[in-house]
Order: sequence, then structure tokens, then C-alpha cells
Amino acid sequence: VVGACAWSDDSLLAFSLNTSKPSNRGAAAHASSCGVFVMHVDWPERHSQAGQHEHDVTILQWAPPQLGICLLSADARSCICLWKPIDGLINRWALHHRLLYSSVKLAIWLNSSPAYSLP
Repeated sequence: VVGACAWSDDSLLAFSLNTSKPSNRGAAAHASSCGVFVMHVDWPERHSQAGQHEHDVTILQWAPPQLGICLLSADARSCICLWKPIDGLINRWALHHRLLYSSVKLAIWLNSSPAYSLP
């Protein structure tokens, strides 16, 4: 099931696939895992997995163009991740930073344009 998606100014599409699988805690318990994938819209067959969360991803957002290619993902429980391509290649990604919080409701990039900065 697609949990979140985001389209960049560079025609990159990020999407998350949330899956549930049985856990060892009993018949009613399920563990979820979620993959974050990236593809260029002109070459959808060349998608790659940027990373993985332990819980369902609810937020995906690309950084503003002036910050370069960087993807923010946040899951339903506690984790915000920043992903960057390795050597600028969109088919190889690395976790740049992981932030842990007790509950994530909203995660967005702030506009860092010099036109809006204070003197």
C-alpha cells in the first residue's frame, strides 16, 4: 500500500510502500515495515530504494531546490530521516541524518531562500 508520495522540481518521484507482516507475538499482532523508493518520472523502471522505516511512512517531502537533492521522510511513530543520493546518483541513497521524537504529526522544510532571511 502506498503510504506517501512526493514530486520534486527535478521530476523525481518518491513514494513509500507500507506492508504488514505477522510478528511472533501471536495471531493478532503484526509488525510493519516501510520502504522509501525514488524514481525519475522519465525512467520509472529504474527505481531504487532510498531506505527503510520500522513504521508506516506518513510524510515524504523534497528539500527546496537551493538545498540540493535531499528527501525528508517521517513515519507514524517516532522517526524523521533525511536521505541524500550518493555521489549525486539517484539510484544510490544514504541516510544523512535520523531524528527520533516521541510523536511526529508534521515535518516540513522551511524556505531558506536568501530573499526571506533577516539582515
